[in-house]
Amino acid sequence: MQGFVKGDVVALVSGNRVDYCCYWLGLSMLGCTTALVNCHLRQAALLHTLTVARARAVLYSPDLAAAVAQISPSLPSKRSLPLREHQG
Repeated sequence: MQGFVKGDVVALVSGNRVDYCCYWLGLSMLGCTTALVNCHLRQAALLHTLTVARARAVLYSPDLAAAVAQISPSLPSKRSLPLREHQG
């Protein structure tokens, strides 16, 4: 199954970005619960947060790709998607 449906929990791991609220509101409009994750978490703390949130997927900003890649083998959801690089 592709995409997100009402009731899905999607983690958003990103720093301050112009489009942060757009992703958050877009997921809300789909009926998803957005788990807003602190972008400074790494390794065990990040994995714990994503596991407790029971996120079906993780959306992350490109600058956090290394942090997500480091824990991705242990993620229950196994689905991580990078946000597009902002063209400003």
